[in-house]
Parts: sequence; structure tokens; C-alpha cells
Amino acid sequence: MDTNANGGCLTPNELWSVEAHRQQAERAIERLIVGHFMTSKARQNAHSVFLDPGDGTGPDKIIKWLSNNSPGTVINRAKMKAGFDAGKYAVPDIVTQREPVASSEFYEIKPKSVNGRREGGRKIDDFMQLVRDFSLRIAPGHEYDPHGAFTLVAGLPFVDGKYKAELKWFQDQPGLILYEICFTRTVRVGDKKVELTDQVLLAIAALIAGLVLVGLKFMPAQQPAGGGIVPGKGDKET
Repeated sequence: MDTNANGGCLTPNELWSVEAHRQQAERAIERLIVGHFMTSKARQNAHSVFLDPGDGTGPDKIIKWLSNNSPGTVINRAKMKAGFDAGKYAVPDIVTQREPVASSEFYEIKPKSVNGRREGGRKIDDFMQLVRDFSLRIAPGHEYDPHGAFTLVAGLPFVDGKYKAELKWFQDQPGLILYEICFTRTVRVGDKKVELTDQVLLAIAALIAGLVLVGLKFMPAQQPAGGGIVPGKGDKET
């Protein structure tokens, strides 16, 4: 946990001990970040965009998408599927097809943690293995370089003041977007002063986690239902 005099930043693993809650929050957070990407210049410059649906069908869908969005390259679908079945390849969260094709990009979204960086790096390596095996012209993305912040909870009262929680995300390295949930004391109440020990911070975090989970649960999805293929302007979905 990263802390300071007025708050701290946490990852989903630190906020939600129940795996189902953590997974629910991570899916909702990824939808929010993907929604932000879809309004970015990186998306506007893309001819077509693939979004990992996150439901286990990603390999089949990205094989079809790559087959339809790799000009000048004939994809051996059976060979690519065999690679996915063998665990050799991975599906990134976002892949774009751009003009010129050599500028096409992909991105993976992970929590800002040791495990998040390691897993994100592994997925980047595994997708780059696919890129090399099939001579594709796709590279880890760099154009989407956000310093995003989205308020999840505002004005949460706790003993010595009011706190807010924000989702923050940024590009850690080409192709890897990391996020964390940060909370800060926005208003101090009277002369009450509470030392922000790890125990107190975790108590605040527990309150925030419950509110954030409820908020994320009812947040409208900001990507197409089930992910999948997003055609560019004037294109038809295939």
C-alpha cells in the first residue's frame, strides 16, 4: 500500500479480499478505461479496433479479427488456434488496425502492482510471439498515454474528515496500462486528528471498497456489450 499524510493508493487485491468481488471490480474498471480509450486520439486514428470480450471467446474472436484486418497477410487460422490452445499466445485487451498497417498497436490493462506488471509483461510477450510467428505489423501501443482520473466516491465521512476515491491510470511502458484506486482527505472536520496508520487506512479503504463496488456494479458499460470488434467509421462489422 502506498500512503501519505492524507490518504493512499491501493490495488484491487488490497481492496477486495473476496475473489468474486475483486474480479467484478476489475472487469468494471477495465470497461471504464476501455471507454476512455474509445474517446482518445489513438482510437480515432484506428481503422478498426478489437476489444477482448473477457469471456473465454477472445482467442476465436481475435483470430477472426486478425484474419480480416491484416492487409497483405494470409493468416493460417488453424495454426494460430493451435498456438492459443497450447497456451503459447495471449489476447490483449485492445488491438488496433491503423493506416499504415505498420503503426497498428495493442494494449493490456492491469492493476499497478508487482503481479500486475508481471502478468501484463507476460501477456505482451505472448502476443508479440504471435506477431512474430505470423509476421504481423503490430507493436506495443504508445499513442494512448493517459493520465486519467475518475472520481468513484466523493465526500465519504470518516472520523477526522471527508475522503474521496479516484481511479487513476497511466501508460507504464509501451502496451501496458496500469491503474490504482487512490483516496485522499478532502476536508478536515474540526480539530480531530487521526494518525493514518495502515490499520486506519485499511478501515477507510474497506468503506471505500464497498461503495466503489456498488458504484461500479451499476455503472453503464462503456464498451460494446461483450467486447468484440469495433468497426472504424464507414466500416461494417465482420
